[in-house]
Amino acid sequence: TGSTNSLLNLGSTNQWSFYQFTNSSASTNAAFLTFLPSPLSLSPMEVRAGLSNTAAPAQPDLDLYVSLEPGLTNLDPAALANAWQSLGQGGTETIVLSNALPAAYYVAVKAESQEAARFNLLGVFSQQPFAQSDAQGNLLLRGLPVPESIPAGNSAQPGLAYVLAIAPEPLPVHRVIVTNSLTHPWMSELTGTLSHGARSVVLNHESNMAAVTNQAFVYDDSNEGDLPGAQPTDGPGSLNDFAGAQGFGQWLLTMASTNQSGTEEGFWIVLEREPALTNSP
Repeated sequence: TGSTNSLLNLGSTNQWSFYQFTNSSASTNAAFLTFLPSPLSLSPMEVRAGLSNTAAPAQPDLDLYVSLEPGLTNLDPAALANAWQSLGQGGTETIVLSNALPAAYYVAVKAESQEAARFNLLGVFSQQPFAQSDAQGNLLLRGLPVPESIPAGNSAQPGLAYVLAIAPEPLPVHRVIVTNSLTHPWMSELTGTLSHGARSVVLNHESNMAAVTNQAFVYDDSNEGDLPGAQPTDGPGSLNDFAGAQGFGQWLLTMASTNQSGTEEGFWIVLEREPALTNSP
């Protein structure tokens, strides 16, 4: 998805970062995402407000541009205006293409807040769609990359693994169901958190289990009782917190280990669509 603006404020060049990704496998699906943004400094307003010692600074505001035109990296106005764009508030931005070409894609990230920012950027090409839909319009999202190693860590500095799932189209969410497959010598060392937008839920927190090998855990907080073997999340938070929200964009799983290493074997999310309201006769 993408949009164009007729008026663009280029700002200063030090607000921009540029990247190139090449679709060498001729995959037709592409996604470009910024995630886990954090500021490198406080804004003058935050300093005046005394946030430097009292609270975490606000998330930086990033804008994401993707183009087939190399002029994007020189801030060519035409290339910027015609680029696919994700210009939401905050630093989590998503652009998804279903008609990708076997070519180089140029990416520009602008820090709109004019403060230095740190962020993660993912560019991925896939022969398979990032999601599948059924007759009711529900989406099945597949996580990537998997398998993904969970590094060893400790309580002060856990080892962190990240897996992303992408909803390529707008979807009003009725229910969220998560399936996570893990291999780890001691489940009680793991904490897994799912986040989407400003909402998050802890799926598993130091569960009272020993070793697991490619074990699938199905999480459902709806109490609808139609998924045998499903379990509620450990919390804090609940999958029910996503009900009524917009499902488009990135869903991020963060798996933290306080001791031994392991593997994220597979990750899937079902987004059930909120039924459309119908007028009573």
